[in-house]
Amino acid sequence: MITWLTDHPQAVERLLPGVGEWQTGKVSEAPEPWPSCWPLFHEGKEPAWTVTASPNSEPADAHYLVIEFASASQFKAVLQGWKSGVALPDRLVALALGGQGFQGQRQRPWTACPGNLHLTAHYDLGCDAAAAQAALTMLPAVVAAESIASISGGRLHPRIKWVNDVLLGDGKVAGVLTATSVRGATVDRVVFGIGLNIAVAPQVPPTPFVPRAICLGDADSSLRDALPRIFQEITTRLHAGVEELKAGRWAGIFDRYRSCAGFIGREVTIWPEGVEDWQSVAPSVVGRVVDLLPDLSLMIAGQSAPVRAGRMAWVTDTGPSG
Repeated sequence: MITWLTDHPQAVERLLPGVGEWQTGKVSEAPEPWPSCWPLFHEGKEPAWTVTASPNSEPADAHYLVIEFASASQFKAVLQGWKSGVALPDRLVALALGGQGFQGQRQRPWTACPGNLHLTAHYDLGCDAAAAQAALTMLPAVVAAESIASISGGRLHPRIKWVNDVLLGDGKVAGVLTATSVRGATVDRVVFGIGLNIAVAPQVPPTPFVPRAICLGDADSSLRDALPRIFQEITTRLHAGVEELKAGRWAGIFDRYRSCAGFIGREVTIWPEGVEDWQSVAPSVVGRVVDLLPDLSLMIAGQSAPVRAGRMAWVTDTGPSG
């Protein structure tokens, strides 16, 4: 069964018309798993919910949470749920239509604008940690890039910048996050975060890493209202990708990441991981990327050892890109 929970049924109906008949009441009256999950994501307002049969394109069970305005990061809410022992269900997808306090990699702020995608997805895994970690980092970036290409009918050609940014030309259109819960040698749970600019390109101070932000509507005006389509495309691909990982098909995720990579063969500059003040810190590596290894490390011309961490910038056909 597919369950939906929201603080704004009308917004869900705009996103996915005809989802079902909504019920309202106290969260304690909602179907599982929502009574324990709802307080992680929303305080003070009682929800509405609906339960529908699982279509052929969906897994047997999935759970969708849509918040009109999230007062804090939903990605962090999942991590807090792990820490506090809340029983989060497999295939839980949270979508914020707007919000504040969102963050990207290394706690960098991410602006949440209405009309854009702010998605967090939680899955149970049970995968070998050594084999799965790199693929889990790659999967949301692959899903974001492939989804953009798909809904644009191949008109747009997004490229991944190592490790987890998605670009259109010299503009960043999406960023992704992965966090895992590891027990012994097993990844038992994973949470993905995907932020994708659809209707609005946030104003960001230019740096070598992110010269500018771009949105799908800037690149293709027919996609400015594409949130419903991109939401469906991304969730479908995420569900399928996780099933691939559970089946041990790591190599397929790597091949897809590699085919979307925009940095192989390029001259790049890499600063140490965590650097923000790039003007006062010398780059750690400058050179041409000659190969990408399955563990996501880079082989760079003139370097004897793979590069395993850092912040990358490169030069695109239209200027510097990060």
